[in-house]
Amino acid sequence: MRAAVALWVLAGGLWLLDGAVADRTMAPEGRVGPAFRALLLHRWGWVVRECAEELPDVAALCEEASGWARRSWSGSALDLPGYPAFQERPAPS
Repeated sequence: MRAAVALWVLAGGLWLLDGAVADRTMAPEGRVGPAFRALLLHRWGWVVRECAEELPDVAALCEEASGWARRSWSGSALDLPGYPAFQERPAPS
C-alpha cells in the first residue's frame, strides 16, 4: 500500500509542480484553498516518513525535493492548513 501511495505522490507531484512554481492555490478564484506548494511538501514529507525503510531511494528523492522546495520557496506559506470542518468553533451563546 505504501508503494502505491508513493507512486501516486510522485505522479501527482508532476501535476502539482507547475502550480507550485507559479505559487497557485487549489481553490477557485475568490476563495481560499491550500497552496500547491504546501500540498507538495506535505505529500513528499509523508513519503519520507512512511517509506524510508521499504523504498529508501524514493524517500531520498522526496527528501531532496523537499529541501529544494524549502530553499526555493522560502517566504511562502509552506504549511498545509487544517481542514475547515475540523477547526474549533466558538460555542453558541
